[in-house]
Amino acid sequence: MSKKTHMMPWAPLAFVFLLIAFASMGTLVVTLATGSDLAPLVGVVFAVSLVAAIVEFRIAAHQVSHSVTNQGGHSGTSIFDWPMGRDDVARYARTYRSDDSDAH
Repeated sequence: MSKKTHMMPWAPLAFVFLLIAFASMGTLVVTLATGSDLAPLVGVVFAVSLVAAIVEFRIAAHQVSHSVTNQGGHSGTSIFDWPMGRDDVARYARTYRSDDSDAH
């Protein structure tokens, strides 16, 4: 196993497993409705992919939490972060918002 797994973006992979879980859930419903012998196998695929998605989302959340801790409690990616102060908002407005009415 690579030593750089801590650098891997886990969230996109978790979304892929979540997509696989939803697709296999639909397939599971069809196999159960038709009485197919593949229903147990599809059920296992559904359960494994759902558990894998949950585990990978947890790993991604831990990585974000760990990076926020190392940055002094500030993250620009979280909606639950502390709100910006008036000085920060004013600096943003000066930097990225112009008073040109011709731009619209």
